[in-house]
Amino acid sequence: MEAELTREDWETVVNRTHPIEFGWIGADQYGRLGYFSTYGKAYIPNRVLFSFKKYLGLANLINSLPDIGRSTLYIKSKGWFDDWHLHSRQGIVGYDYQDAHREVAKQLNRYDLISIPEHYLKLDSKNDILSFEDIIPRFQTTFDDNLSFETLQKAEM
Repeated sequence: MEAELTREDWETVVNRTHPIEFGWIGADQYGRLGYFSTYGKAYIPNRVLFSFKKYLGLANLINSLPDIGRSTLYIKSKGWFDDWHLHSRQGIVGYDYQDAHREVAKQLNRYDLISIPEHYLKLDSKNDILSFEDIIPRFQTTFDDNLSFETLQKAEM
């Protein structure tokens, strides 16, 4: 996650003035955490953008988590997926807005599943993650396949 995000970058994300790389954390119906990397037009739940200070606190916490297992690449395309593997080794499912790399006519309006953890980290784990639940959206769906923006919007609790 972007722990070094500036206030100017934050305003860019909130106002969507131009595309910027931005990652956020969500929880599925089982409390399993997912990392969503976005760029530009991708869906970002409003509660993620509730507080710049809390976002930086969560980013610092997530980035300091220890590895708890292996990461398995789910996506079949070639590319650099180190950030997603890093989070999946921490127990977090990895998603990316791959439409940023697709031609406009071939965009799918979804987050593509990139990496799957061997062991899942949950919102109510013994870490301090639960103290950030006001900026972590919960979804009445599972983080085990690609997720369309529409599915996430409808499943948001």
